[in-house]
Amino acid sequence: MDIMIQIQRRAENMHFWINVNNHLVYKYYGCLYTSLSTIETNGEGLTSIISKDDLDRICKNFCLASERKTPYYCPKVVRGGTWLTCHYFKYGGCDHRDGAAYFLQYRGRDIHTECLAASGKINMDAKEFRNNLIGINDPRIRYGSKPYHPYCFGHFHKYKIDAKDIAGYEALDDANKAVLDKYIKKSDDYDIPTVNKAYYDEYCCAEECLESETPSKFPYPYTIKSNLHLQIKFQNKLYHPKCLQASGKVNIDAKDVKNYNALTQEERHSIDQIFKKTE
Repeated sequence: MDIMIQIQRRAENMHFWINVNNHLVYKYYGCLYTSLSTIETNGEGLTSIISKDDLDRICKNFCLASERKTPYYCPKVVRGGTWLTCHYFKYGGCDHRDGAAYFLQYRGRDIHTECLAASGKINMDAKEFRNNLIGINDPRIRYGSKPYHPYCFGHFHKYKIDAKDIAGYEALDDANKAVLDKYIKKSDDYDIPTVNKAYYDEYCCAEECLESETPSKFPYPYTIKSNLHLQIKFQNKLYHPKCLQASGKVNIDAKDVKNYNALTQEERHSIDQIFKKTE
């Protein structure tokens, strides 16, 4: 089993790759793909549409998956309740107990801690489990109307402040300050748009979305369509490229947009037409 990676078209050498080199390149729905192992061992002349950092991350997680060490195989601690039923109660091996304080979610299933331990399906210490709970005395970041673990907030958001600039920082003890200092750091590229293919349907955050006849918000249909649109992330919000440019929030050349070089030639051309810095 191998991972297939989409590659850029290169007309000057593609004929050689497809017809001579034992079908190292495959065409699927008009796009060209090659295997991850081919890029690593025999990839001269092939250019992936994703960055080297992303390729390295894919390789790392592919190896971890073979050892069952990815988050999918790592139990997550969730708060219990009478509405949760242990997976093993349905399929045998569990004495049902209502009102369990905590459950473990393992591969999408809710399981009592004792039942998962007895199953022999995992081999790790409890401290390696993912904790989805924010305890009463745990530090949390409130952003908008939602609370976050400091790690989760730091992992999924960009910001132009350091931990010490967060309201309430000075009231924390040294241990909790250290937690925030570790995960909340000012982003160097907060004001730089990042372009990617849309892999999920999303809403464009422009006040007036140019790609939709309906408002770009719930309960209307998503306006950024997966596998159809490019999306631009700017200051933690998603836009269609033309919507971000029309908003007046940025004044930047296309080549200065992050991930520009990872796009196909056709996609770069479309971005070139949209983003042109003015003096």
